[in-house]
Amino acid sequence: MKSQPKKIKNKLVMVKWQDATNYNSCSSEKVKLTSMVSIGYLYAKDKKKITLATTVDLDDGTHNDWIIIPKDWVTRITTLRG
Repeated sequence: MKSQPKKIKNKLVMVKWQDATNYNSCSSEKVKLTSMVSIGYLYAKDKKKITLATTVDLDDGTHNDWIIIPKDWVTRITTLRG
């Protein structure tokens, strides 16, 4: 019989943020930042960055994938579960 998955203690959040964008052969009036969204477990947050675990192993609770977003790029953080 398979054991129950480990309970994840971190908050599940959705982070909306602005990302850098590269343009070639385009007029400057059309260039802009790209609006992004990332969903994951809030692992760490400090003055400079937010770290999300985007993939979690439910059998042992380890975090396998990460995204680190500069805090100045973040426009909104919404708690989805937590």
